[in-house]
Amino acid sequence: MNNETFQYEIIEAAQELGIAFVEDTNGEKNVGFTLGQATIKAGVRDSTAMAFLVPAKKRPNLHVVKNAMVLNVIIDDDGEVRGVRMNLRGRRELKAYATKEVILSAGSINTPQLLMLSGIGPAEHLQKMGIPVIQDLQVGKNLQDHPGVLIAMKIDESTADSYTQDDLMDDFFAYLKDHSAKVTKEGDLLLPVLMFLTEESRGEILLRSSDPYDKPRIYPNYLATDFDVQSFVRAIRLLLKFLTTKAFKRHDAKLIILPIPECDALEFNSDVYWACYTKYLTTTIYHPVGTAKMGPDSDPDAVVDSRLRVKGVRGLGIQMLQQL
Repeated sequence: MNNETFQYEIIEAAQELGIAFVEDTNGEKNVGFTLGQATIKAGVRDSTAMAFLVPAKKRPNLHVVKNAMVLNVIIDDDGEVRGVRMNLRGRRELKAYATKEVILSAGSINTPQLLMLSGIGPAEHLQKMGIPVIQDLQVGKNLQDHPGVLIAMKIDESTADSYTQDDLMDDFFAYLKDHSAKVTKEGDLLLPVLMFLTEESRGEILLRSSDPYDKPRIYPNYLATDFDVQSFVRAIRLLLKFLTTKAFKRHDAKLIILPIPECDALEFNSDVYWACYTKYLTTTIYHPVGTAKMGPDSDPDAVVDSRLRVKGVRGLGIQMLQQL
């Protein structure tokens, strides 16, 4: 199978089902099927660090310290952020002071961890961890993600019948890591990932202890509402309709039934079966957001204001997707 050709056949199948083709995903109408856009270089995804930071690394106003782990933010008695405390190369601790402000950009997991280690977070949780409370804010709450359900289909007389749910997960993440997955070698396996854009469920990030070297506790809380589960069931049913299209029939596309004992005891293709399947085959797409929510002073859950400044302290901003 030619992957480049088949992607257009997927769009053909969608149009056969009455689903619109989207010319521009950034345009006025962006609901439908289209070719995905990504930052690609030499056939692989190009990170923002490679695309923007590496070309700028010789600028005199940029100094990057590698192999340094930030332990907490330094806040004086007046509530002003002065800098950060870090461990350099696992050998010694240093303090770096800011002349204007400190901007945290540690991602949706580690940014709330750093804030809480610094005394900014839910007062009750900080007190349990033995951390003095500087500012009582809902840091770490409102965790959202793009959970995805994996579905396997074989096409063009593929021999990929003997797949299990463990095989599917292992190959999916092996492919993401280094393209070493079995699916890329035995070929002709179609692996759609059904994804939520706006889930109802909310998770949270909590500290494990007051030790910055302890990893935080991550509670994604996927599929906590029946709405989320049933939304995936409806998405699976839409996906299965593709098997009836001319484009998919040309490739003899068939669903691979993954053996899941708890689900196999249910009536196949019933809503309860696919709900069970969803609960077993849901995984993260690694898009966590929301753990330092942006909002007005009237929002009790807001952590930063409209200029991304942390409420209740001075000289501290956050730059990432934690606010959204």
